[in-house]
This record gives sequence, C-alpha cells and structure tokens, in this order.
Amino acid sequence: MLGDNVSSQQMLEYVRKDYDSIAQLYYKDFFHNSPFFTKSELLNFLNKLPKGGKILDAGCGPASDLYVCMYDKGYHPIGIDFSESMLNLAKDEFPTGEFYKCDMTQRLPFNDNYFDGIIASLSLIHIPKELVPQTLYYFRRVLKPQGKLLLVLLKGNKDIIMDEPYGNGMKIFYSYFTANTISLYLKAAGFEVTSIEERGVSNEVGEIDNILTVEASNIKELANPSNSDLTK
Repeated sequence: MLGDNVSSQQMLEYVRKDYDSIAQLYYKDFFHNSPFFTKSELLNFLNKLPKGGKILDAGCGPASDLYVCMYDKGYHPIGIDFSESMLNLAKDEFPTGEFYKCDMTQRLPFNDNYFDGIIASLSLIHIPKELVPQTLYYFRRVLKPQGKLLLVLLKGNKDIIMDEPYGNGMKIFYSYFTANTISLYLKAAGFEVTSIEERGVSNEVGEIDNILTVEASNIKELANPSNSDLTK
C-alpha cells in the first residue's frame, strides 16, 4: 500500500530512476517481442488513422521494432519519455527518429491539435491517479478533433509501490485501472471510449498480468486551451 507521506512527485521519481536503471534489461526483453502491445494491435490502430499521420508514443521507453512498422506504413511516430537512459536507447536504434525528454503529466511541447493518434502503452500505469485527469487533458490538447487514443493498462483496483521486478534494489510505482474507472477519466477529459478489451499476458518475471487495451476518440474541440488552468 502507498504511504500517506509519499507524494505524487516522489512516485514519479521512483519510476524515472528505476527505468534509468533497468533500461538495458528492458530493451533486451521487450524491444523485439513485447507481449503487451503487439504488431496486430498496432496495425488495427493504424487502420483508423489517416495515412501519413503523426503519432505520439507517450512513454516510448527505448521504442520498439513496431516503429519500423509505423515508418514502413508511412506514419510519423514521435516518442516522449522522462527516462534519459530509455531515450538514449531509442535514439541509438532510430537515429533519424524524433524523441523528446518530457513528463507527460505536464503540458506537452507540441501545438494544439498536432497528432492524429496517441499510443500510451503501459504509461499511465506509472501515473498517480490524482495526475491522470491532467495527463489525459494534455493528451487531448495535442490530439486533433476525432483523433484516436490507445491506452494499454494493468487491470485492477489498487496503487502500489513495490520492489522492481528485475531485482535491482529500486522501487517502482504501479497504478491499476478497472474498465469503469478509465472510462470515467476519459469521459471527463473529453474522450469517447470506443472499445475496451481484456487479456492476460506473461510479464518479465513470468507472472500473468491482466491487461486492458482501451481505444477512445477525441470528441470535443478545445475551449480556449491557452487560457485553461491546466495549460499554465
């Protein structure tokens, strides 16, 4: 359970330091064969976007070989992460790609209505619940009207700080979501949920995680976004 004296920023710092520490291990295990977001799921999502569209990979980590698929299909993926070690691996793998270091819980460094799609695969699971509404708002701000959002989440009803599964002595924060909880967050942020699917996958230590794959559309025009308290 979370201690009352652990702030949201401390939880985020646990995550950043942990991913800086495990970047090479994570890259080795998941660059070519992530079970959490598959090529078939990516292709299904790409089919809903305009050809040549810009796609934000929010919490991109070291990127993955799915970037090759996006490039080959003519799309323009742009990755963001707050782990410097993860971004360095992504830049090494895709030297001509666009990758930026930033915190997705803060205002993103892109213009309004910039992206056709956003993918956040196992990214919100490291965001404290109190920061989820503003994170989704920042997603919507940079997503075009009727743009598509894809989330991959851990299913459950808890928030925990635990030892890093790779056993490096670090701590990491996880946030779990039910289908109802994420639907309420998305609706409040101006999204319309179009599908939610559940499946079980084996994680890095061989345990089964229940995964929610959620798709949503941006159904609202931003109302004076530059004047919103959330964008300051």
